[in-house]
Amino acid sequence: MNDAGVGSHQRIIEIYTLRGRLAKGVEEKMSKESSRPETTAKHFALGTVLNTGYTIIELVLGAMVGSVALVADALHNLSDVVGLLLAWVAELLTRRHPTLRRTYGLKGTTIMAALINAVMLVVAWY
Repeated sequence: MNDAGVGSHQRIIEIYTLRGRLAKGVEEKMSKESSRPETTAKHFALGTVLNTGYTIIELVLGAMVGSVALVADALHNLSDVVGLLLAWVAELLTRRHPTLRRTYGLKGTTIMAALINAVMLVVAWY
């Protein structure tokens, strides 16, 4: 092998080493700046419980007084609850560490949850 080949391999190794250091630095900075997972889970739980309770109350009262508008709004709020639950599960999955098979972990689940939520809204619209 000629000297040019050895130099280019060395340069590639240096680039990957530098990239690893930069990624580690960014990851450390992001972990310091991000909110605590326990707080996020508590917020999702609180939002889901409150919205579910409001939906149940609205559905029961709407059925009692015969209000189609209240029942329709309760069903709309139910779709909000499902969206919250999807986002919550996706957020929990993003905490999983990367593996050899999933080198970025499950960070893309939040995007998939948003897509599923959007498709549900389009289907409900029709």
